[in-house]
Amino acid sequence: MKVTTISLLAGSVLTLGMTAASANDVYCSDYGGLINEHVNDKVIADVDCTIGMDGYVDNDIEADGKSVTVFGTVNGNIKQWGRKGVAVDGGSVDGNIEEKDAGGVSIALAEDDSINGDVKEEGPGNVIAVIDGLFNGNISEKGRGDLKTSGDGMFNGNTKEENRGKCSNTIEYFDGNACE
Repeated sequence: MKVTTISLLAGSVLTLGMTAASANDVYCSDYGGLINEHVNDKVIADVDCTIGMDGYVDNDIEADGKSVTVFGTVNGNIKQWGRKGVAVDGGSVDGNIEEKDAGGVSIALAEDDSINGDVKEEGPGNVIAVIDGLFNGNISEKGRGDLKTSGDGMFNGNTKEENRGKCSNTIEYFDGNACE
């Protein structure tokens, strides 16, 4: 890391860390599209990217036109834009999921799985969430897509369809406002 020291008139010293924001980013292609280990850096999905059952990303994931599939754990936000989408299939996410454009969001949480964060889909893609685990956050769909939540798990939050799409909820334990 390049460090710059600036002396101020009052005799104080100010030290600024000067690094590029992407200096520590890693690319999913470096892992052959499948991350099955602990990664502390931000992941750039330059190919369709899967976080395997043994994968643990302790930072954000960004995907431009590539899909993101989570079977493991993500402790950060997932941002995806473009024609592909985001799928959480039996994994856990402690952060927000944001999908823009034509792709959608698919969530399938088993009994021991969880999401702690909001899900936001903007565009014609759908949000389908089967919650048999724990979901703490809000889900919103803004665009032509539909929003459907179901399952035997616990949902703490709100769901909202903001445009022409349809919204339905059949989650057994729902604490919040469904389909605002």
